Amino acid sequence: MVIVATFGVWDLFHVGHLNLLEKARNLGNKLIVGVATDKLVKGYKGKKAIIPYEQRERIIKALRCVDLTVPYSNLDITKLLKDLDVDILVVGGDWGKLEGQQTYKKYMLKRGRFTILPYTEEISTTRIKEQMADRIIGDINES
Repeated sequence: MVIVATFGVWDLFHVGHLNLLEKARNLGNKLIVGVATDKLVKGYKGKKAIIPYEQRERIIKALRCVDLTVPYSNLDITKLLKDLDVDILVVGGDWGKLEGQQTYKKYMLKRGRFTILPYTEEISTTRIKEQMADRIIGDINES
């Protein structure tokens, strides 16, 4: 049994998220997906997720490619990786900018595999937010 895990906020779920999850699932027999708690998101991003934790977790849990979801409230997920007995940790191409990430990367390189999957260039949560703001401003200006 090869256990694959990935972690994220999963706010404003889009096809880039789905691409990552499906590719991650294809690397093993079981996919565990960590969903960041609201408190963690606020702490490191300085702003709340648009979609509350309970709803983000429910969306991820409903996907066919996901076997298990777990909340996480610390950027250093080393303990969770140990407790879940993860063989392969998958991250997206935008990974590596946050404090604590190198700690669990080192653990996974000793324990199993650490895999970076390419970022879906044409979409991101940030891009969706920018497009929404542009449309709202455009609608206001047209009024």
